[in-house]
Amino acid sequence: MNLETALFCSGAYLVGSLPVGVWTGRAYGVDVRSAGSGNVGATNVWRTVGPLQALFVLLLDVAKGYAPAALAGWLLSAEGFSPVYALAAGGFAVLGHTASPFLRFRGGKGVATGLGVLVAATPEVAAVALMVWAALLLALRYMSFSSVCAAASAPVTAALLGKSPPVVYIYIGLAMLVVVNHRSNIRRLLRGEESKFSFKSTPKGGRNSDAGNLCSDERENGDSEGGARMQGGDHHASESETPRLSGKGKGRRT
Repeated sequence: MNLETALFCSGAYLVGSLPVGVWTGRAYGVDVRSAGSGNVGATNVWRTVGPLQALFVLLLDVAKGYAPAALAGWLLSAEGFSPVYALAAGGFAVLGHTASPFLRFRGGKGVATGLGVLVAATPEVAAVALMVWAALLLALRYMSFSSVCAAASAPVTAALLGKSPPVVYIYIGLAMLVVVNHRSNIRRLLRGEESKFSFKSTPKGGRNSDAGNLCSDERENGDSEGGARMQGGDHHASESETPRLSGKGKGRRT
């Protein structure tokens, strides 16, 4: 990797790291990280702020992937547009979105930004991924499952269309990143606890059925600790109630 490519990838990472969803929610008095599902992407902005704001976030998140990928594909190659250069820069944009320095190296799932990368690098692969996502979302209404399947379809489609091995390998890496970022959603899907997407928003930080997904892993750990505390509390309560019950019994005998 030469200096020019390194600078492009660094710039792509910084562009991808801009937390548009957080800033948009903050402009409307909502911290999307503590509302709804807790995610910083357009889906949670839809749930907690509103559909128009979510559309704004979606377009900018897609642009965060598209712009660096398109520029790198055209400017870094001396032989016309290069999908490999586009995917290299776009991959760093997705990484920036999922591990943003503005959010203490946390971030979104990378789906919308990844879509922008696909559109810039291989539009035909992006079209298939979009169709997979839309079909599954309309049929099942699981946003997480639809997004994971759409990401997984990218390397398969690229291979079937005869794209070069580096393109297929980069798509495999991006798909794995999306799967890893959805690991808590996948666990909830397997347990039958994942909430379905609703086209109704709950503005101004309101919580709907997806609020139960907020910090799921932490909540699961907290539930076990809370259960122990509740059991301990019941045990102490029974001990404290015993003298009162015996005292009442003595009162009735006398």
